[in-house]
Amino acid sequence: MKHTELKHWRFTMDQTLYGEGAGWANRDYDDSCWSDVESYTCWETYEYALEDYEASGWFRTKYTPSETGSRQILHFNGVGGVAKVFINGKYVGGTENRYLPFTIDITNSVDFGKENVIAVLVDNSFRGPEHLPGGPIVEWVLYGGLTHRVWVEERPQLMLEHVYAAASADGSLKTTIKVKNYRDKAVAGTLEIAVTGLACGASQEVTVAAGETAEFIFETVDASAKLWSPEEPNLYDFSAMLTADGETDVYSCRIGFRTFSIEGTRIFLNGKEIYFNGANRYDEYAPYGICPPPEKIREDLLTMKSMGMNLVRTHYPQDPVHYEIADEIGIMYMIEVPVNWWAPREQSLDAYPAFRDEAVDAMRETFRFFCNHPCWAIWSTGNEMNHNHPAINGLFRVLAQGMRELDCRRIITYALNNSAVLTPTELDFCDVISINNYAGSLSECVDDFPIMVDPSIDARMNEVLAQYPNIPHLMTEFGICTIYGVHGDPFEGRYHEEFGAAYMERACRAYMRNPNLRGLVIWSWADYRHRRGFTPDNNGSSGMHFSATYGPYGIVTMDRKIKKPMAEAITRLYSEFTPEKREGTK
Repeated sequence: MKHTELKHWRFTMDQTLYGEGAGWANRDYDDSCWSDVESYTCWETYEYALEDYEASGWFRTKYTPSETGSRQILHFNGVGGVAKVFINGKYVGGTENRYLPFTIDITNSVDFGKENVIAVLVDNSFRGPEHLPGGPIVEWVLYGGLTHRVWVEERPQLMLEHVYAAASADGSLKTTIKVKNYRDKAVAGTLEIAVTGLACGASQEVTVAAGETAEFIFETVDASAKLWSPEEPNLYDFSAMLTADGETDVYSCRIGFRTFSIEGTRIFLNGKEIYFNGANRYDEYAPYGICPPPEKIREDLLTMKSMGMNLVRTHYPQDPVHYEIADEIGIMYMIEVPVNWWAPREQSLDAYPAFRDEAVDAMRETFRFFCNHPCWAIWSTGNEMNHNHPAINGLFRVLAQGMRELDCRRIITYALNNSAVLTPTELDFCDVISINNYAGSLSECVDDFPIMVDPSIDARMNEVLAQYPNIPHLMTEFGICTIYGVHGDPFEGRYHEEFGAAYMERACRAYMRNPNLRGLVIWSWADYRHRRGFTPDNNGSSGMHFSATYGPYGIVTMDRKIKKPMAEAITRLYSEFTPEKREGTK
């Protein structure tokens, strides 16, 4: 199986959408005046003038397939926007979801033994509330370009289409494999799985009809398997191999044996009670935009762990390299279906079939690409919407049902907004109740935040406890704006680092009064840029008293300078918020 990285590209802007009609995708088009760029990068980093560019851009590269008769599978680990892909001027597919990987079978479009031109049209414009993420405006910067890895795989005609290796804490391994036959006749072969160091290997003879996809299941067990956890992130090399007609197709990954369970208001990982302490994280890192090198991602996650964090929450799926590193170092992720702030006018979900289909597709594709990562612990159906609305609540239930039908083996939740009214039934699809709350951190919090923080938090926690007294609760967003390098007395003004640390101390201890609380996830790990248009007016309606072009909620800055008072406060608070140390939880 040959793997060809497509790293070097030619790039130009196309803000008037002129290029497709002018033949910019054609094989013989002269792109010699275009810029030389590499993937994966975002075009905001090409030149300062492109920092706020929201429109279209073209990318072209050349590819020569070497193996006649093989399947040619073009992989994108993600693209910064809606994308259309062309081979020698012919449209072959694309994506409408900027947050997820996608693949295109280009076998019937390439000329074998010849140089082919692959062209990609990327549009990072905000598409409006009828598309994901659904809000009337989106907060985070919509970085554009070939923001993730791109490559071509040459695969056999009988190939592994999908592999799900579900490894549990009892040492059992349920492997579900889909095999696709592209030949015009039935093909018989041998399907094998193996786990290095464990007796979980097995094989079976398989036959797949012409042009069909067949599913095969292995159920094996080795009780000696060492378990995966943040403290001991034990991993095993897993492989599935398909052999037929002298050809072999192989899939490999690393898996971890682990099981999450819930008993009443307590959450367990591998039978041991666990609390989730962490931070929300936008995929943004100055000066790389959303494309930092892997060593920077590793450094970031290790720094989070050093402060006592075991969970990262994201509004949308990240580049796969994040999860590969997290599996290895032992930090968990809460991944969200990218539905944020959707506010439909019609009452029925049936009035929004396209939006529903986008959300369901995002849910299914998230599972398809990331299902084998043990670090993925929690799956959220969305963020900060009116869950009382019939269309929204209906969408949540469709997504949660789909997650369970996939046998996802993750904790399912929804991130509740700051003030939505609760009833006992509307969030009954959740395994845990997740709460976002910014008590005392907005414009009213100037110099007497204890008065602002405690009553507001107590009222919200009591409301949640009254409606959902028998399941765990997580604080999935809470935070405060602070400016790195600005210092002062915490009771004499806003924004300085000491103010943020004092606020965090007060807020966390107030949240901890909730006896069902099993997680604290601060907003946010790092400062971040606001997308243009999200910037508030000078009236402070967003909770800030100036028109900021960024969100200074981070424990660290965009380029990872640590706000020491805030970091010290969080480290101390998280060290105290554990099942062992928290009074009354045993």
